[in-house]
Amino acid sequence: MLASAACPAAGTGWMAAIGGLLALDDGFDLRALAAGIGQRMAHRAPDGSCLHVEPGFAMLHGALHATPESASLAQPLVLGDWVIAVDGRIDDRPGLLHAFGIAHADGTHMPDALLFARAWQSWGEDFWRHVTGDFALAAWHRRDRVLHLVRDRVGVRPLYFAHAHRLFAFASEQEALAGLPGVSTDFDDDRIAYYLAPAFVDDDPGATWLRDVRRLQPGECLRVDAGGGVALSRYWRMAPLESLRFRDAGEAAHAFRDVFDAAVACRLRSPARTGLMLSGGIDSASILAASLRLSRRDGIALPRPVSILDDALHPGEAANITAVAGQVDDALCIRFPGHAST
Repeated sequence: MLASAACPAAGTGWMAAIGGLLALDDGFDLRALAAGIGQRMAHRAPDGSCLHVEPGFAMLHGALHATPESASLAQPLVLGDWVIAVDGRIDDRPGLLHAFGIAHADGTHMPDALLFARAWQSWGEDFWRHVTGDFALAAWHRRDRVLHLVRDRVGVRPLYFAHAHRLFAFASEQEALAGLPGVSTDFDDDRIAYYLAPAFVDDDPGATWLRDVRRLQPGECLRVDAGGGVALSRYWRMAPLESLRFRDAGEAAHAFRDVFDAAVACRLRSPARTGLMLSGGIDSASILAASLRLSRRDGIALPRPVSILDDALHPGEAANITAVAGQVDDALCIRFPGHAST
């Protein structure tokens, strides 16, 4: 059975959000506290927010419809004993649909959030082995009263948490947790020292600017039970793989281009046309080159290049950007005052 919370009107912002609270004893108005977390992240939820509340637990999701299928389903999702919210996207949808035995045609309009939730239901904390994409995921088991927080392998999506004496809270932004009961608004002095003094050793990568708020690291999973027990584990570490051997440089370049094209193609999946900030460097230019190749070969919509130029300060870079952007008819190149704009 699948259900979701009722959603209020949309707000304004640019990025999705998740958050929630687990009360470790009575006496909290979780609906009000969770709504406050959501309000502090409203700029991340241009397409509205939803709130799930039950005794002792609340979870929220602020929506950004960044994929074509995302508008058809509200979060948090309630699937049996699980309540799940995710900020993320799946890059290998065909592979995951195949793993579930779902025909590609039947899964065309299935939202990424539902695929994430089904993957969690099927594989639990091992779901990441079967999902290619980036995510910050929260899963609450209603019967066992256990909360799981998981962040993707390389930390594309942020996730923060605070463990007070009577309350555990999490959110996509650290500032959204400051000022909750038992969570100080004081700064972390060591973190400030790390940024200001080059000789200061940062031996706590989970620390944030706020003293009582911590950051879930890439490739980490946090398990919290209703009694306040917390278990942090790492499910993945970056490690060298077996060396690939190619006959020559041409074969190596071809293999790299295949991987690069696949990475660009899946990130062009959007309900509206994407934009591409051209910086004048090789990274953004390579993405545009791959997009042009994919557009000609597979009919994928081109992103619209956007750049800000200053011919007087960086004439060589401005010329390069103009030449690259000129391959797309409606590229937007904004020049500083005193120069023509196109």
